[in-house]
Amino acid sequence: MVRAGLIIASGFAALVACYLVVLAPALRAERPPTIYTPGLSGVTVRSQIPVPAGGKACTVPVYLTRESNRIQYLLAGAVTSTAGIGFTVTGAGLSGKATSASLQPAGADTLLTLSFSPAAQSDGLPATICLRPSKAPLSLVGTDESHSAVVAQTSVDGKRLAAQVALVLLGPSNQTTSEVLREIPARVSATTLGLIPTWLVWALVAFAMLATIVLPVTALAWADRLRGQE
Repeated sequence: MVRAGLIIASGFAALVACYLVVLAPALRAERPPTIYTPGLSGVTVRSQIPVPAGGKACTVPVYLTRESNRIQYLLAGAVTSTAGIGFTVTGAGLSGKATSASLQPAGADTLLTLSFSPAAQSDGLPATICLRPSKAPLSLVGTDESHSAVVAQTSVDGKRLAAQVALVLLGPSNQTTSEVLREIPARVSATTLGLIPTWLVWALVAFAMLATIVLPVTALAWADRLRGQE
């Protein structure tokens, strides 16, 4: 009995240590909330879409929501300056421009995040977004996979492309991973039109977590007890 208690205590101590060292920092880490992916955020067959200096790459339709005011592109290669990169978003009663731009390395490529204003005044507003590099050419990352077609189509200087551009619509501010995870049960409930209430999703999650944590430790202690009785 004492050994079983020690096994259970050791198991839970290891879980607590794992939470403090690995899981807690990951949950506190900030990330931009993805609202909508009019393009492709992950591609398996890579294409590069060149946009010449003075050219214009436009994607339509991009459905905006009232809480979205950032667009994120994936640029091919290392891009170190946003100078000369213009951006517009237009729709019914909306004419917005970039208010800020930032670059972040993404492996060998670069993430370009553009904040725009004003934001949409309604949800589901179809808009056209255009990227204009005036000083230097750039290449957008995308894919021409036949099974990866999306609604939004991209054209460069009016010429429609077969490739889809990697593009993500983001919310106004970053969220921690724990905040994003807490929204999932409500979103799952929404996909069922409320047939599965949010509290039931939370209950199922709690049961799954409890089973994942408690059952292995309990089984190990029980197996040790049976071994001691042999």
